[in-house]
Amino acid sequence: MPRYQEPQITSRKLLDADPAHPETLTLGGAPSWYRYADGYKSAADLLVSRLSQRGIVAEGVCLPILFLYRHYVELSLKAILLDLNELIDAIPGVQFERHPLLPLWNRLRQRLDVYTGKNGTDWLDRAHGLISELEGLDPTSFTFRYPVDKQGQVVLAEVSVNMHHVRDVMRELEMIFDGIAGYLGEHVQISRELEREWRSEASYSY
Repeated sequence: MPRYQEPQITSRKLLDADPAHPETLTLGGAPSWYRYADGYKSAADLLVSRLSQRGIVAEGVCLPILFLYRHYVELSLKAILLDLNELIDAIPGVQFERHPLLPLWNRLRQRLDVYTGKNGTDWLDRAHGLISELEGLDPTSFTFRYPVDKQGQVVLAEVSVNMHHVRDVMRELEMIFDGIAGYLGEHVQISRELEREWRSEASYSY
């Protein structure tokens, strides 16, 4: 029987990673709202799949998963709004409410209707319904992170959740977001290329 060894205090830094180690990753760099959003949803999907593999119901894990999905929605809305701002010459930069989802969605849809001529309203209505439902559960990005609010009141009433169902429905919302983002992304790319060409031609005119 192996002898018990007391754990030792080390001087290791939290992020002191060996660049050559195969498990070392590079984070940060150029900002990408879409990449951040995809990361939160991928993490949530992975956790749900682990629940399935183990055949367990882990209530303690469900709340972090729901937060990851909610944050994915918030980041996706902000990412799409940034693209729309660029295309319609709105005020650039990040000018958002702190965390509410419906104000973001309503602003996005209003601008999207102007830009696209109100195409795909059925899909947008579906997205509105799902975002409204999520907003009803967690209007300020607080419910899934803390058991009580700042006044000490319970923030989440008892609710029955099937995480695999949540994951499947979130895939539907992801499809809608991806469709919007892909459409706008192509237009952003074209707009930037035209801008570069215009600047290049303008520089030769002097």
